[in-house]
Amino acid sequence: ARGVVCPPPETGARMLDRLVGEFVEQHLDGPAFLIDHPPCLSPLAKPHRLRPDQATERFELFIGGMEYCNAYTELNDPFLQRQRFAEQA
Repeated sequence: ARGVVCPPPETGARMLDRLVGEFVEQHLDGPAFLIDHPPCLSPLAKPHRLRPDQATERFELFIGGMEYCNAYTELNDPFLQRQRFAEQA
C-alpha cells in the first residue's frame, strides 16, 4: 500500500504494524496515546475488558513522532498465550 514494504513473512499483523508506523505514529506530534491494540499485535497483553475479541489492554505514548512508552496488562492465561503464539507462527 502506497510503497509500504512488508518484509517476509507477509502476515496481516506485520502489514498492519508497518501501516500504523508509516501513516500514524510518525505524525503524532503529541503527546498522544495509541490505545486498545488488536490482539494480533499484542500477544502478551490481556484481552480488553469491554471488547475482548477486538482489542487488548495496551497503550503507547508518542511525542513528536517518537515512542516514549509501551505498556500493557500482562496476559497470564497460558492457554490463551499458546493460542496467540500459534496464530503468529
